[in-house]
Amino acid sequence: LYKEVKVLQEKLGDPKLTLNAFIVSATQFASLLNVSCEQNDLEERNVLFMPDGGQVYLKKLFDRIG
Repeated sequence: LYKEVKVLQEKLGDPKLTLNAFIVSATQFASLLNVSCEQNDLEERNVLFMPDGGQVYLKKLFDRIG
């Protein structure tokens, strides 16, 4: 989804418009089942984890906006 919104942003062609997509999970990364990647890999795909604390996941979110 995070990639698709950037494609849509490009198609719209409005330089004043920035689109971003995030998944904010209430589940701890360690509790996820059938995940074969690291937490950093998911965060690179804009999947953030609320149990890390507001100061952590919100900082990551705002750092990625743009």
